[in-house]
Amino acid sequence: MSSRRVNPMPPLPAGYQVLAEAFGDRVYARVGPDGSVECPVCGAGAPADPRADDTFVMHCSSCHTWLVVADYQPEEGWAGFAPVELLSLASTAYFLPRAWNPSGPWIARVDFAARYDNYCKERDSTCLELRLKTFRSAASVTQGPTSR
Repeated sequence: MSSRRVNPMPPLPAGYQVLAEAFGDRVYARVGPDGSVECPVCGAGAPADPRADDTFVMHCSSCHTWLVVADYQPEEGWAGFAPVELLSLASTAYFLPRAWNPSGPWIARVDFAARYDNYCKERDSTCLELRLKTFRSAASVTQGPTSR
């Protein structure tokens, strides 16, 4: 028997950890152990308060920003924001230190807007292609085989 020690593989990222590093209909900020959200405008920790409709609002006292948290998952350590909500603010840059952001923790508003625009074009194009495939497939089924 060999005395060679086998090192186990590190765990693979899953769930919100994967979502947080992706760019899409949500961009994610970290949630601390106390439930505070990393403000995507200034980077400071800010509370996320529940509202009557089961959603949460982050209010940052450092930069005086109020944002609806589109996906608040404190037990997973993440809070998701809609890019369109962030772009509605008068901020010139955003604190989003994620894998999709090659410029580091900060991304300029113009770069963030361009990335979101490209994402929307790709998403809408893909959705249109899927709808056309589904339509063509349904049309061929309802027409049945053609006889000559």
